[in-house]
Amino acid sequence: MTDIETILTSIASVLNEHDHIPNDLSYSVVELDKEGQHRDVELPVLELKLVRAEKDESRNTTAVGDVTDENENHTGTEHEDWWSAVVYADILTPAGQSPPARAIGTEVRDVLKIYDTSSLDQPLPDPSGEGILSDITSFTRSEISTQNDFSLSHSLRGDRTRLEIDYEDAYTSNELLGDQPFIESVDVGEIDVQD
Repeated sequence: MTDIETILTSIASVLNEHDHIPNDLSYSVVELDKEGQHRDVELPVLELKLVRAEKDESRNTTAVGDVTDENENHTGTEHEDWWSAVVYADILTPAGQSPPARAIGTEVRDVLKIYDTSSLDQPLPDPSGEGILSDITSFTRSEISTQNDFSLSHSLRGDRTRLEIDYEDAYTSNELLGDQPFIESVDVGEIDVQD
């Protein structure tokens, strides 16, 4: 099962571990509230901001398997949905910092090229260390822009990369409803059938 939080954590992990990314870069997988609880985040920072995640309504949720108990009795069903997400990878640096936001952004894009399905197409690793995120069906870097913020007392320089991610999310009825009791048989009594 892959969800968007796991994907964002994986992206942050591969960037954090890569030699070409500055060691002092902070990471956030939630949108930063620069005026409130996140105002103490150290710059430079890479903010992975979920812009939109939409279920693909052109495809029905599919039942892909059964959940069984230790006696192989059916206790639930495994389902699968398809999702499309747009994520902004925003790099924020103070004005005058070296390396500048654009240079860090270029390095980030170069690292993410490894996982881009239109480039090297390597699977993102599972951040738990348990293999790969095989449920990602498309991962692309689609747009680059500048995101400067001059409203703060120390102006920020920004670099934005738009990421588009398609993925499958699997879940079981047991996760949503709990284990369902197995019914061995149903006694309906006698049925009088009239002609």
